[in-house]
Amino acid sequence: MFGYDLRGRRALYDATVPRETRTAGDRREHASAVHLRLARAAGGADVPLTPHVAVTDAARAQAAELLARAGVAPGARPIGLVAAGTWATKTWPVSHAARLANDLLAAGHTVLVLDGPGEAAVTRRLVAHAPGVRVLPACGITALVAVIERLRAVVGTDSGPRHLAAALGVPTFAWFGPTHPDTWNPPGELHGYWRTPLPCRGCDRTSCAHWNCLAMLSGAEASGLVLAHVARHAGGLS
Repeated sequence: MFGYDLRGRRALYDATVPRETRTAGDRREHASAVHLRLARAAGGADVPLTPHVAVTDAARAQAAELLARAGVAPGARPIGLVAAGTWATKTWPVSHAARLANDLLAAGHTVLVLDGPGEAAVTRRLVAHAPGVRVLPACGITALVAVIERLRAVVGTDSGPRHLAAALGVPTFAWFGPTHPDTWNPPGELHGYWRTPLPCRGCDRTSCAHWNCLAMLSGAEASGLVLAHVARHAGGLS
């Protein structure tokens, strides 16, 4: 049995590999590379880091129905917005997300909010401040993948939908506070990011007494960065 060389776990394995490799300065190893190192040590194939997700015709039919229920016009390619986060420390302030959403709407884009379990309260507040957004109805992962395939881009917090977008070749843009872009930002120019300048960034804390890393990344500045990234990598309006 193979596993990571971690305290409290290493004794359970026949062989271990380091959980993290040493890099210079603030640099870190990407999460996918970490897991592939473990797989290779256990005899797995030396596969490339680039992910890929296959989408079925049945899932595409589900996606079309979900987008119609959300009020997205046929043929439109919305920008998917992820406002919440699995950790409270990764969730952007709703006021900032609303400013971004309203700016995207004003620029002529359709905005589709992608929320998940436990994020309904964030979505309700966002819709109240940006009433022009559409909200994707609750769905399973298979349908979500097919929805993301049809999006112009996915923007917002460091999140699962963004990684699915990367596996589908859909451009993304995210902001980072407690998590590190070296670890979680998909490689390639399609996937831009904005990072807090605070010295405690990349702390990986799920709670924080003085949390202000994401709060200082303003919605107005995000709008400029996202619009420029979408124009560069995702073409014209939806």
